[in-house]
Formats: sequence, C-alpha cells, structure tokens
Amino acid sequence: MTSRMVLVDAVVTDGSGKPVSGLKAEDFKVREEGKPQTIRAFGARSPELFRQQTAAVSSMHTLPVGMFTNLTDFHPEYGPLTIILIDSLNTPSFDQPAMRDALIKYLQGVGPQQNVAIFSLGIRLGLVQNVNSDPRILQEALKRIASDPSLRKKRTKTSAPGDSEDTQARVLAANLLGVSTEDDKERQIAMMQNSVLEAFPDQGIIQTDSRVHLTLAALQKISRNVGGYPGRKNLIWLSAGFPLSVDPTIAGLANARNYQQEVQDTANLLTNNEVAVYPVDVRGLVGMLLPDASFDVQRHGSFGGPAATNVLRARNSALGASHNTMDHLAEQTGGRAFYNRNDIDHGIETSVRDGSTYYSIGYYPTDRNWDGKFRKIELDVTGKGLHVHYRRGYFASDITHLTPEEREAGHKEFLASMALDAPSATLLPLASRITPPDKQHPQVFVDIGVDPHTVIFEPRPNNRQEGQLEFATIVIDANGKPLTSKSNTLNTELTPETFARVMKGNLIVRQEFDLAPGSYLLRIGVHDMKSNQIGTLTAKVEVAAAN
Repeated sequence: MTSRMVLVDAVVTDGSGKPVSGLKAEDFKVREEGKPQTIRAFGARSPELFRQQTAAVSSMHTLPVGMFTNLTDFHPEYGPLTIILIDSLNTPSFDQPAMRDALIKYLQGVGPQQNVAIFSLGIRLGLVQNVNSDPRILQEALKRIASDPSLRKKRTKTSAPGDSEDTQARVLAANLLGVSTEDDKERQIAMMQNSVLEAFPDQGIIQTDSRVHLTLAALQKISRNVGGYPGRKNLIWLSAGFPLSVDPTIAGLANARNYQQEVQDTANLLTNNEVAVYPVDVRGLVGMLLPDASFDVQRHGSFGGPAATNVLRARNSALGASHNTMDHLAEQTGGRAFYNRNDIDHGIETSVRDGSTYYSIGYYPTDRNWDGKFRKIELDVTGKGLHVHYRRGYFASDITHLTPEEREAGHKEFLASMALDAPSATLLPLASRITPPDKQHPQVFVDIGVDPHTVIFEPRPNNRQEGQLEFATIVIDANGKPLTSKSNTLNTELTPETFARVMKGNLIVRQEFDLAPGSYLLRIGVHDMKSNQIGTLTAKVEVAAAN
C-alpha cells in the first residue's frame, strides 16, 4: 500500500483568545482513530516570519506581456490568504447593510500587506475581487457591491429563497412586542407566505434544498479557486442564515432533510485544500423570541395566538440549527464560529489573526489502507489554559484510483469550471503564453503550461510514468459570445529520462486558432483525469487587422 502525508494546520490560543507563538513539534501530540502518530513535518507561521521573507521575494508578480496565470497577485511574504464571502442568498435584505458596513469598517483599517479575495453569493457565486493586497482596491470593490441596486431592494416577493420564515418571525415578533414595522405591505406578504407554506409544506423544504445546494456548491468552488495558493487559507463567511442543518432533531420541520453527509463532504474538500471556515452571523446579538404574560392576543389580532407561537418556535429552531451548523463546519475545518455578537468586525479581525499565526503539522498515517472511510484526528498541545483549533478528520480516499462515477463527476465539474463567470480554479497551477498573429504565422498560438509536480503520475512497466490530462480553450468575442473551442487529451507514458526532464520544467501543450481581427477573451483549463484536480484561467488577446 502507498502512503501520503496528512497535513493539519493548528491555531493555538491562550485563555483570552490570542494566538500563541513559539511552540515546538514536541509540544504537540497527534492521534488518528485513537492511535498515536509520529510527527514527520512541522512548521510555524507568524507575522514576524512572513515579514522576514519579504526581502527574499523578487518581482515575480509582474508577468511579461502575453503571459497569464491562475495564481494572481499573491504575495507569500504578506501572509496567508483571507477569503471573504458576502452571503446575500441566505441574508435578508435588512441585514445586508450592516454586513457591508462592518466589512468596509474592517477594510478601512487593513494595512497594505495582506492577501484578500472577496466573493459574493446570490443565486450564483460571484468573484467581486480576485486576490489583492491593496486595501484601496478592496474598498472600491465593496463600494461596487453597496451601489448594486439588486442588493439594496427591500424584501418583496422576489426575495432570496428562504427569506419567508425569517420575514414572518420578525414581523410577528414586532407585533407581539408592540413595535411597528416598516410598512403594512411587508406584513401582508409575510402572512401570504405563511399561508402558502401551511397549505404546501413541501415548498419550504424545496426552498431549503435549493439554498443548501447553492451554498455548498459555492463553498466547493471557492475551495477549488484558492486551493492552489500555499499554506492555510481562512474563509470568512458573512451571513444571517446557515441553512445546512447537520442535526435532524433541531431541523425545524418534521420531515426536514439532514444534510450531514453533504456538509461533511464539503468540509473534507475544504480541509484537503487547507481552507478553514469562520462563519460570522451578521444578525449580531439575537436571542430566543418568546412572548411573555403581558402579550395581548386581542390587541394583535390575527398575528397572535397559535399562529404566532408556531412561527416563533420555527424561528427559534432554525436559529439553533443555524448556530449548530456554524459550530460544526468551523470545528471540522479548524476555524471558529462567531454569533450573538454586535461587533461583526471582531469576528473578521479574529479570523485574520488566526490565519497569521498557526502551525503546520504533517504525519504519515500508520493505517495505510486508503479505504475511503472517515478518520478522526485528535490534536493535543502542552500548556496550561491553551486551546487548539484544527481539522477534525479526513476521508482516506485513494486519489490515484478514481471510480468511473468519480471520473464522470470530475469531467462535469471541469466543464462547469470553464464558464467565463466561474472563479479560476488553482488546484493545478497554470501559466499560458498567448501569441497573436504576425507576418510569420497567421494563427493565434495558445501555449498552456502545467506544473508537473501537481500532476498525478502512475508507475507503469519498465519504470515508465503515466499521466492523463485534458486541455481545453474557449474563445469568447467582445460581446461575451463563445466563438470556437478546442479540447485535447494528453496521455503520457514517460520513460525515466523524459520524466526526469519534465519534472524540471513544465508540461506544455500548444493550441492554434484562426481568428478575425478583434478583441477576445480566452477561457483556458486543464483537468488531471487521474486526480480530478482542475486549473483554469482567463486570458486576453488582440488580433490586429492585416496591413
């Protein structure tokens, strides 16, 4: 049986929640399924160490004309990558201004040396700002979000799926407490939605299913987008609703689905790519809503009585499920959850601080049977009053032997990742040189290079090494319309001499296109068919008119 190293990133904090630095490998003990493991690799990461690396970094961030890469503007000397996800899908519109204001407040205090990427989640995942370390650019990106009319609309019948339960609860709670809401129309909408859900309870489940699938798909895309960047990555998930129930006893509906397996699979993908999740509940301080003895049913008319109690009970149950899911996902990936606080920026600051001081621990499992089962990891640290945050386990999957179903799923994911609006995938680091036509050749040359160290090669007879890669390029005109595409599969069985030569450079494939004069976008992707790892990027080319 083969073996591979399991990496565990650990954030150690003291009693006040501050990161602890200066620990050694001997201060940690690792167990897998209760069995002690030997630490074979250890590294400490801190702001001081990152700053020491600054002098050694060259001008590697400036690419020559015509060169493109999917690892954009990442400065390793500035520390780990922070990913901010602004979740509008699961956040009612009246909570979104506070979410954006807190984020802007935080970014106004960000120094010039921090790697940050910003995503937004609506009906689909959007890349607001690719990896960047300039706070002015990041703030401008957030201003674009704040000025987007679709994010400033009042909640109406076209609200995001799943708003209805929260709408009812807030409206009914306001009436129970004698507090006026924004207008009567919203109360009427809430009552109509409540009537619909009572008459057709399956609609609520369908809405939740839709949100869960969209949310999990977004987390998985982000994981693939940032997986190629080195070291630990922190995903700060700003939302007012985490619909991924992992506990059927608090799901809120008698026949509600349990999403534990889907959440676990997503958490596994995140941890494999060293992404720790920090869910931040932007609702701030939210307590349980319960009517007291002073409540006057007659005064509140149809909003009182059993109907109000049922909606409040549903909201309390949903709130508990939401916080339970936040804790579960954070625990599984090595992050921390923040809720019932009125300082959203505190959660953001803590998340970034955690990512700046951590330890990387590696071990080879004593159990070398890669049977696909989940294995529990336990990590202890020596020291009084210390707490450690780390991934709680992994699936022992043999990535070099995919099933036919896994191969088909990987191909479909590759096709989806080739969409122009999909975030670039980085699990396969790519570089591409685009050469426009000249007097010697009338075609556009697209040279695609892959880092061979990220490709899975399988041993074959006579010491040969076999790899299987799928290359694709889509040409898109200035109006966003796909014009043409090319796809080819590279099956390699390399001799020892050729393999050694390839490992010193890049695997390069050339594609040629005949294009009329004009401006074009190229969506370029590579799929490792043995591991399902993907790399994609977007390039530009200008074809001049012939003289």
